[in-house]
Amino acid sequence: MGQAQSAMCCGTGARREAPERRPDVEPKSTWLQPPVKPDLERHFGPGVTWLVRSDKLVATGFPVGSVAKKLGVAQGDILKAVDGLDCLHLQGSPEMGEHPVLDLLRGSYGTHCKLTVLRVSEAAGEQPQLTEVDVVVPRIIPLPTPKPQ
Repeated sequence: MGQAQSAMCCGTGARREAPERRPDVEPKSTWLQPPVKPDLERHFGPGVTWLVRSDKLVATGFPVGSVAKKLGVAQGDILKAVDGLDCLHLQGSPEMGEHPVLDLLRGSYGTHCKLTVLRVSEAAGEQPQLTEVDVVVPRIIPLPTPKPQ
């Protein structure tokens, strides 16, 4: 006999163990696994295009409709924290193509996230200064659906 599989129960969302397949009785039957639906409530971001450089996220641009630039995020800013959670120590996975901080930036439409960024400011003839800037940005820009794991 084959191994038992998990299946969805009558559209209720409850999972139950699928019965073992009996080839002698059900020669052409197969249990279908329901598709994994992404969390539709978490498909929005603050509207900043990030580049991963040395495992740090650097702001490189702003998509159409983004208010992040107007609210204080600047090109070249380095993301330090999202909603108070430190991001500088997190490392991305080149094999997966994503950085773990990107999940912290996702949220429901209209919710806000507090971005703490580091900004390099250079005055003529002076040493560059690293300034910490807090910006509260709404999540209103649609994001691509995350890849199933």
